[in-house]
Amino acid sequence: MKDEKDALMLAWTTCESGEDAKRLADSAVDQNLAACVQISGPITSVYRWKGKVQRDQEYRLLFKCPESRLEALHSWLTANHPYETPQFYAVKAGFVDTAYLDWATDL
Repeated sequence: MKDEKDALMLAWTTCESGEDAKRLADSAVDQNLAACVQISGPITSVYRWKGKVQRDQEYRLLFKCPESRLEALHSWLTANHPYETPQFYAVKAGFVDTAYLDWATDL
């Protein structure tokens, strides 16, 4: 089993178009910031933005990365995301198959 610093993190964001989602996913994997990015959608998001309730179609991205790369992934995403304030949150995977963990954290 990997040590704690090599835990698998799951991080999420959303974006407006499938093209932006593919661009972000491809770039994150190409730059070894994530082992894998899954894109789902379109989804409907309802949220408050600048005092108004919005309802928009978005695409959700799930990034899988080693904990040691999470801050770099966040910095990169903030700089490359088309939104003014992109959603970004992450959780540590509680249990991960050992072979998958080895693959996902060996960037």
